[in-house]
Amino acid sequence: MNRIILIGNGFDLAHGLKTGYQDFMNDYWKNFAKEFSRYIVKPFEDDFVKFDWENGEEHYCTHGINPDHFFIKAQQIKSYDDLKKLITEENQWSDLKFRLSFKNDFGKRISKKASNLEKWLDIENEYYEFLKSCLKAENRNESVKKLNKDLEIIRNKLIDYLKGQERKITANFHNRQIEEKIYELINIRDISNGGKELFLDDIAFQETVLPGGMIAEEINKEIEDDYEAYIVKTEKEVRHLRIEDKIRQGKFNDYLSPNRTLFLNLNYTHTAERLYGMTEVGQNCELIHLHGKLSDPDSIIFGYGDDMDEHYKKITDLYDNEYLKNIKHHRYLESDNYRNLRAFIDSAPYQIYIMGHSCGNSDRTLLNTIFEHENCISVKPFYHRWKDKDGMIKDNYTDIVNNISRNFNDKKAQRDVVVNKEYCESLIPV
Repeated sequence: MNRIILIGNGFDLAHGLKTGYQDFMNDYWKNFAKEFSRYIVKPFEDDFVKFDWENGEEHYCTHGINPDHFFIKAQQIKSYDDLKKLITEENQWSDLKFRLSFKNDFGKRISKKASNLEKWLDIENEYYEFLKSCLKAENRNESVKKLNKDLEIIRNKLIDYLKGQERKITANFHNRQIEEKIYELINIRDISNGGKELFLDDIAFQETVLPGGMIAEEINKEIEDDYEAYIVKTEKEVRHLRIEDKIRQGKFNDYLSPNRTLFLNLNYTHTAERLYGMTEVGQNCELIHLHGKLSDPDSIIFGYGDDMDEHYKKITDLYDNEYLKNIKHHRYLESDNYRNLRAFIDSAPYQIYIMGHSCGNSDRTLLNTIFEHENCISVKPFYHRWKDKDGMIKDNYTDIVNNISRNFNDKKAQRDVVVNKEYCESLIPV
């Protein structure tokens, strides 16, 4: 019996790292405002946006603008909305009209929607929507090339930002509660009805080949004495019932540690191995950075991955590889990570612990592969809990489960394999 720890951005957030989409974009606008306020006497730009004046003038002296006052205001900017507000306020009384123009069309799209885009899932969905809109463009080849170039610019800025966040990781970020969840014993109540036979077969096998002592002898004696059980059940079924009883009595704990634990990291950061790494937890732990890692920027995959979407076939039928450039499951072939993942899930029954991943459609191809595999006998989401502005406790268990359901074709299997909320818990306390 193995375990996959599916790690998403919420895992980093739970450790206090500011790795969310809005964290990234707000940091960009804050730093941009600091830069252009230092050079207010002339236009200022980078590869994302340009700051200048509508009337093309490059001098502010005759227009009554106090650069020191403007600089102080700019230092208080924390978001794109703050920047727009400052420009609007300044333009109301000055005939020197400030102008902020985007050089990055995709960046413009996600910046204007920033208040409604909370997760990286949302950005990847926006990319896919933009990609589909290119199908209708008059010059669709040039449109998709521009989109991919824009995404590359954002990707590079994101890498730089996340490197800064990762440098903050110290031993103090270690969370004992999270570590206990990662390495806890397998709980039989988490196992699906359809997977229980596989699970109990595994325990029975361990009982046979590993030192079992009195427990194995005790079960064998109970089976021999329970003659009535054989009237309606096979010896295997009786053995399974006895094993279940012993598990609930806490007598089989030595057999309930996962044989192998795989950290399936969909982040780019190294948080998991730095804080709970394999050198500390034993040789049976493995790690796959499926979407690449910051220490190897060329390996980073940033895009969309849903070949079950109805528009995907239209895109592939174009025979234009530019449209497939940032489709995740195509880029999985650039390394052996996906092959290693397949080898892991094919090797033995496994359960999945979801830690900080929203399970949205942008990873649908991958999630469908691991959720609907015949060896997957449990999917357990560790949800997020928080207090709202009124002090009420909220959580996102239902949101995660709704997203999980979209990754299943077999809804009956989904209802069986996903662990009920009463047996789940939040990744960290409120």
